Amino acid sequence: MPKGDKETLWNSLSVIYRYPLELYECGKEATLKTMGRCLWTFRNTLKNNFLDKGVTPFERYGFITPDDWKKFVVKASSENFKQKSEHGKSLSKKNIFRPNLGPGGYKAKLLKWRQMEERLRLAGIPNPLEGCSERTKTWLLGRSKSTDDGQLIPKSSGVKEVLQRAKELARKEKEGTFIPVGNKDQLSVALGTHEHRGCTRGVSSLAKVNEGLSGMTTCTRCEP
Repeated sequence: MPKGDKETLWNSLSVIYRYPLELYECGKEATLKTMGRCLWTFRNTLKNNFLDKGVTPFERYGFITPDDWKKFVVKASSENFKQKSEHGKSLSKKNIFRPNLGPGGYKAKLLKWRQMEERLRLAGIPNPLEGCSERTKTWLLGRSKSTDDGQLIPKSSGVKEVLQRAKELARKEKEGTFIPVGNKDQLSVALGTHEHRGCTRGVSSLAKVNEGLSGMTTCTRCEP
C-alpha cells in the first residue's frame, strides 16, 4: 500500500480513535499493520470468491463501484500480481507449523496460558515447559493441547520433535552449555531455521522484533 494511502487512512481513523501520547507511535504502527492484513484478506476474497468465479461483488459489497471493480480486475489479472500470488502460495506451503490461536492471536492467549502455569504451580504439578524461554513457550502452546494434569500434547509429529529439542536446549542452557545469542535462541535453534527479516515467531504479529528477541533491534539472518 502506498505510504500516502496509509497516512490518509491513519488520519481518518485518528478522528475517531485517540491513543495516549506515550502509546501513539506503537499504536499507529500496530493499527497500520492490522489495516494491511485486512486489505490483503479482502483482496484475496475478491479474487477467489468473485473474479475467479466470473461474478461481480456489487451485491455483496455495495461500496465497490463498477470503476473500482474494473481497476481491480486489471490489476489482479496482471503478470506481476499473479507472480506475487504464486510466491505467497509457495511461502504458505512452507509453513508446516500452523498455530491454532483463534481471534487475537498469541496476545489473546497469553493470560490463559499464564493462569494455567500458575494453577500447575499451586497444585505442585511440574510445568512441561520448565526452563523454556517465553517465546519458546508461546510457540509450543499455540501448537499443542494442554491437559488438566499438566500434559502437553503436540498437534503434529513435527511439533513434537521441536518440543523435544526445546526441552534439551533448556536443559543445556541451565547447565551453561548452550547460550542463546540474538536470533540464535532456544526457539530458532529448536526449529532449525532463522527468523525471517522483520518478523519474530512465537510472539504477536503486532510486536516489535526486539520484544521477541532479547538484545535485537532488527531481525537479520544468522550465519549457519
